[in-house]
Amino acid sequence: VGLTIKGANDAPDITGVDDLTLKDKGVWADGDGTDKLNPDENDATRAGGTGAGQHQLTADGKIVAVDPDHGDKLTYGFESVTVNGVTTPLTPDAGATPQDGFDTVYKIDGYGELHLNSETGQYRFVLDDQKNGEVDRLAEGEKAEISFSPTVHDKLGASDQDSGVTREGASAAGGKSVDITIIGSNERPTVETTAWNTTGEVTEDAAESKIFGKITANDVDAGEKGSLVYGFAHEGNRATTLYVVPRYDSNGNPAGYTLEAEAPKDGNYYGTLRITGS
Repeated sequence: VGLTIKGANDAPDITGVDDLTLKDKGVWADGDGTDKLNPDENDATRAGGTGAGQHQLTADGKIVAVDPDHGDKLTYGFESVTVNGVTTPLTPDAGATPQDGFDTVYKIDGYGELHLNSETGQYRFVLDDQKNGEVDRLAEGEKAEISFSPTVHDKLGASDQDSGVTREGASAAGGKSVDITIIGSNERPTVETTAWNTTGEVTEDAAESKIFGKITANDVDAGEKGSLVYGFAHEGNRATTLYVVPRYDSNGNPAGYTLEAEAPKDGNYYGTLRITGS
C-alpha cells in the first residue's frame, strides 16, 4: 500500500515577546513622587538600569516565533500601537534611519522610535528625550504606557492571528503585545529671568528704603511650575534672607562686603536681601 502525504502551509506562531522599561535622564529623590531632596539630587546620571539615580534611554527585546514548515522564512513586524490607551495603526517610517543591526523604524511622536530587524524579530526602543518633549515633561513618579502589537508572516503570507496564544493553546510569554513603560524623572527647574521692578538708590536712615525685583523660573515637569520654591544659593544651602555685611582691610578701611545668612552679632550691616513667595 503506497501513501503520498502532501504538505500544506502552516501559519507561523508567536510564542513570546519581551516587555521593556525605560527611564528618562534627570535628577531624583528617594522613592516615587517624593519632594524630599537627597544628597545625590544633583549628581550626574549614570547609564544603565531604571532605579533612582539611573536612566535607561534604550532597551532591547525580541519577537520569538516558530513555524512547523521546514525552512520557512519568517518576516516580523508591528501592526498597531497603543499610547496611553489610544490605539492607532502603525506603519514604518520610510524617512528614518535604522540603527545598526535593524532594517525598519516605527516612530512614535514625542516618545521615541522602535527599531526592528524584520528577519530576526530583534527590536530596540530608543527614547525621545529632547528638551520639553512628552518624555521630558513626565514628572517623577509619572509613567507613560506604550503597547505594540507584533506580527509574523511566512513566505506565503500566512500569519499568526492571535499573538497572545500559542498553537498549543498556552499563553505566549510576555502576553500578546510588547509593552513599554517609560518612567518620568525629576528635572531641574531653570531660572528664566531676573529683573528689578524698581530702580534707584537706597538711602541710609530713611524711614523705608527698598528696591524690588523678581525671579521667574520654569520647570518642564508637568504640574511642577506652580510648586517651585525660590531662594538665594548661599554656601550650598537655600536662604530666603541674606545680610550685606561690610568688610574692612587691616587698616580698618571699607573693603567691600560679604553676604551672610545670619545677622552679625554686632548688628552692623548695610541691609538685607529678602525673597518672598513661591
